[in-house]
Amino acid sequence: MNTMPTCQICHTGQLLSRRMYRLSGPAVVIGYIFLIPAIFGILLGILFFVGSCGAAATTTTDSPDVVERTRTKLEQAGIPESMILTVLDGKSVPERERLGLSGDQRKALLDGTVEILAPKMVKGAGAVLAGGFSFFLILVSFTGGLLGWILTMKKRVLKCTSCGATVAAS
Repeated sequence: MNTMPTCQICHTGQLLSRRMYRLSGPAVVIGYIFLIPAIFGILLGILFFVGSCGAAATTTTDSPDVVERTRTKLEQAGIPESMILTVLDGKSVPERERLGLSGDQRKALLDGTVEILAPKMVKGAGAVLAGGFSFFLILVSFTGGLLGWILTMKKRVLKCTSCGATVAAS
């Protein structure tokens, strides 16, 4: 008993199950042009994202020059040692402790705090920008990959062995 259907076009050939691209040749080529770089873009975006998260998680080691220079300026301004240690630890001195300082001392304390915290803030901002860029790269690559995948999809058809006619296999 023959299970392959006969072609309704030529009435001589048998219909065999085959897989064909849904779209024409140029559309399929364009699909692969989108799909292949999208895979690399997603991988690169993930690599950038992991790198930016790692950079944001690491603590900055303050340069000994900056720490020493800041300590000297604060000592010359007459700032109490407890406040100096707080600033060098990368923390802000509470307002209630700053009340007893003169205007020049407050300015020196603010300058010292900025000098210690600025490199950390720049590094954090850089990590945020790198993370945003990597997320954008992943999103764009994923979208391009989806478009490429749609353009390169295949469908199952029945193809005649004699005349080459195709019929949708449902």
